[in-house]
Amino acid sequence: MMVRDKRPVGESAVIAPAGRCGRSRSLTALWIGLATFTALPSRAHAGALTVHMLDVGYGACLVLQGGDSRQPWTGMVDFGTAEALPAIQSELRRLGIRRIDVAFLTHAHPDHAGSLRVWQHPAIQTLYWNGDAAGQAGIEQTLERLRQRGVDVRTARKDLRLSGPGGVEVHVLNPATIDGSIHENEVVLLVTLGKTAVLISGDLDPGVQKVLMRNVQEQARAEGRKLCFATWPHHGDRLDP
Repeated sequence: MMVRDKRPVGESAVIAPAGRCGRSRSLTALWIGLATFTALPSRAHAGALTVHMLDVGYGACLVLQGGDSRQPWTGMVDFGTAEALPAIQSELRRLGIRRIDVAFLTHAHPDHAGSLRVWQHPAIQTLYWNGDAAGQAGIEQTLERLRQRGVDVRTARKDLRLSGPGGVEVHVLNPATIDGSIHENEVVLLVTLGKTAVLISGDLDPGVQKVLMRNVQEQARAEGRKLCFATWPHHGDRLDP
């Protein structure tokens, strides 16, 4: 089943740990839906993962919320364009987010990395990127400025695994190296909570998509998980058949 949603900013999908996949009334995204969606509240709760896809025009910016009120956890994937920064920060304020625990930059193109050039708040604790500076002039200088402001900038590679409170786990599936094109070098993430999973693939090259999707689905079946949904690579471009 393929689901394509085009809806306003500020809405979210909620992933529950026991194998249910929830969706609020308006999710801004192009998704490949691989499980039944069940309506759940659009705020992060203990034992749940909320995925917000922010409306940044032609670009990408996702916010992940997990944990609970005592130990909230916030992740972020991509930052949209520089022009989208006011809208991004407005939405983060609406969500009550005061810091980003971990962020991922899938690649350095300006529609994914642009607002990092002028990023001020909320504070980012740790930022992972693929180390490929080919996509945006000045990205290394931007990251150095972030380091000087206390951001722990690291390189993401395949098989890196991170854990957050409440059972949220982030598994980096790509890249193993950065010897391919910028889209072959994309940071690809599998975010899991209990028996459910979300695949975030940035602008992954079509030549890699088919193999990756097969591997992810096989892994999900082997682990007894449901792949609830995945971001459609490269802004909804045609998938590799």
